[in-house]
Amino acid sequence: MTYVPVSKTSVTYNTTNVNQRGFGTILCLDEHNFTLERIVKVASVDEAGAIFPTYTKAYKAAVAAFSVDPKPKDFAIGRRLTSTTLLPATPSNGMQFQVKFKLKGDSNTYTVSVTATGVDTVITVGTALASAINGITALGTAVTAASVAGLVTITRDSTVDYMVFDLVNLTAGAVASAESVENTMAAINAETTDFYHIVSTDRTQAHVEALSAYVATTKNTFSFSTSLAACYLNPYGPAITDWPGLFKVIGRPRNINVTYCQADQLDLFPEVRVFADNAGYQPGDVIYSNKVNLGILPAKTAEGLLLTQAQRDNLAARGINYFESFGGVTVYRRGFSQAAGASAWSDEIIAGDFFEARANEAVANFLFAQKATKVGAGVAGYGQVESVIRTVGDSMTTVGTTARAFQEGSFDVIPPTADEIRAARPGRVGEFAVVAKLEGALDSASISLTLSY
Repeated sequence: MTYVPVSKTSVTYNTTNVNQRGFGTILCLDEHNFTLERIVKVASVDEAGAIFPTYTKAYKAAVAAFSVDPKPKDFAIGRRLTSTTLLPATPSNGMQFQVKFKLKGDSNTYTVSVTATGVDTVITVGTALASAINGITALGTAVTAASVAGLVTITRDSTVDYMVFDLVNLTAGAVASAESVENTMAAINAETTDFYHIVSTDRTQAHVEALSAYVATTKNTFSFSTSLAACYLNPYGPAITDWPGLFKVIGRPRNINVTYCQADQLDLFPEVRVFADNAGYQPGDVIYSNKVNLGILPAKTAEGLLLTQAQRDNLAARGINYFESFGGVTVYRRGFSQAAGASAWSDEIIAGDFFEARANEAVANFLFAQKATKVGAGVAGYGQVESVIRTVGDSMTTVGTTARAFQEGSFDVIPPTADEIRAARPGRVGEFAVVAKLEGALDSASISLTLSY
């Protein structure tokens, strides 16, 4: 993609810029109590599996992120405050049920264990577990356990935070969180801001709208998937009531990416796979990649039929992305953005804006700092400007300090040739081509800079 050439005669700044090293790092927001930290980073599926049971949404999201090639450097999982549920497996004589607790600020580990007899049922085991949890005095300062039909719900009683781990023959779940997005993100940001793109295991309307409102005022972007049939059933218009399409109406194309897929594909976390992928794209805004090998199928209707052209057009008009079969390959087609009438990924736009602003600033400062010394309009002068642009790009790579926007080794500057420089006179206008691979993004970014000095 090509960005509009900019003049370097003045310094401009964007209000939405990447300002942290976490550009390209995905934060998956989840409801769980498997860590005391509000945010943890994992560098592999194995690291995720050491913290999260394989049946959890957090683990499945990590699998999705690390299933692409090249893989992201790391994957962050954030925690919303919630109550924990524990469901015992069907007991047999001698079967042990165990869960361990840790409280924030307490170095002790509290182990709760129940051994079933030949007459125990899920209900009796659940009752025994709840009683054992409530019987530990230290845990009583933080939680209360109750069992209903064998399902044990652990409710936090105070501000003391807790975690559960080393579960044996128990399946852990979460109660729908009542914590606001603002409070959750404030707690996460207090620990680290080294992330950029946000996804969530909660796809309910209220939560998605709250997260979208949050990213609209921050330097983050947000993706989610939906299986809402109304998104493809009716033509797009100002009176639409299918809420995923409303994000186009309210004007947040820079921050929100919405993907449609059928309900049985949601646990594959397509929004995570797509954002973590680094495939190139072809004309027509189709992402050609190995999605077919990732287990993601072409989008279908609620009745299991492939979408018709009219239904795909309805999705695209809403700015909603979708999967389809093209030449026997599953491809990812992007919905049309609000402003331009053609798609553009939010991370591409913001990374381009950020680089543009930093290059603009650096070149302008370089020229201003020369004072009475004039930068020549020949090869040598352009070489000086090229060096400044390379410094900006280097600071935005994986090992940079300004923002991790470009993959290491992917950034390059192509200065104008001597012939092009001569042809640009007397206006002293020459074009530098900047090519980079955005870290954690789908596309290579081809950024064109026109320098006037």
